[in-house]
Amino acid sequence: MIGFQQGLPSLTWWNNGQFPISREWLISSLRQAAKKAGRPNWGMEEDFVASVTKYLEEDYGHSTIGVWQLEQMVITSLRTVGEYEVANCCKLIPPLLVISLPEIAAYAHGELMFFQMLREHLQKALHQETVRIKLEGMRQAVKQLAKRLRWRKRCIEIEKEIYSFLSLLFSQTSKEIKLIIA
Repeated sequence: MIGFQQGLPSLTWWNNGQFPISREWLISSLRQAAKKAGRPNWGMEEDFVASVTKYLEEDYGHSTIGVWQLEQMVITSLRTVGEYEVANCCKLIPPLLVISLPEIAAYAHGELMFFQMLREHLQKALHQETVRIKLEGMRQAVKQLAKRLRWRKRCIEIEKEIYSFLSLLFSQTSKEIKLIIA
């Protein structure tokens, strides 16, 4: 599998599937490492990630890279430039798992099927090691489910149902999940 996002290889996150590598994700990981190293205003993460991603785009010869391999590559690179404290605290954060709500709504034939499919997607995500989930396209999906071109009262009702569903589903898990709804 090839991670087409920005020409980078896809990331194999332990045994939990493939994820796209993004510069923002690597920057967040390095910011967290710098903060743990006592350097919250390190300021070199963007330049450092630019060099790592350039290597992955131009010189790395494979379509996938394992999380441990990428983490070791980043740590080694940090040590090479003398950033030992940041390297010692470096641990890649779990990648963001993106679920397209309009895509689910397009395949579902009604609200019942939508909620069943959404539950399946979210349960699959919860079985992975990821703790960051982004649900994209809420407004578009709601309009699809309501069969409306414009936002109407029925759309508000469906949106509330989705939020209630998500609240109930995530209250039943012991995992700490960061959920982003866009």
